[in-house]
Amino acid sequence: MTCSSQRLAGLCLAVLFSICVGICNAQEVGGERYYLFQATGISTPHREKQLTELLRGFDGEMVVSLDQPTQRLKLVTTEVLDETGLITMAGQVGVTLVRIPIRTTAQVVTVTE
Repeated sequence: MTCSSQRLAGLCLAVLFSICVGICNAQEVGGERYYLFQATGISTPHREKQLTELLRGFDGEMVVSLDQPTQRLKLVTTEVLDETGLITMAGQVGVTLVRIPIRTTAQVVTVTE
């Protein structure tokens, strides 16, 4: 392979990797997609309700679960979510979301830290 061919192959691999990372942010099990976030700024029931309503705007059938002690937010949906848009919208109501990578093993969702 020439030097330019190697560069082109490397660039193609980098693009494919970037696409896979973007697609694989959520894990799919049985047609459901799981998203897990660390949330900060959910200090009142009113703020939690605002966030839940905002999230349901992305998918009305979404299951939203917030573990208050750990401030972990789990979303279960059948739709592919725009994570960047979701994080931006949450910021508009004073909530910061940071995605926590998850992986699936044998149809069980496992949290990795």
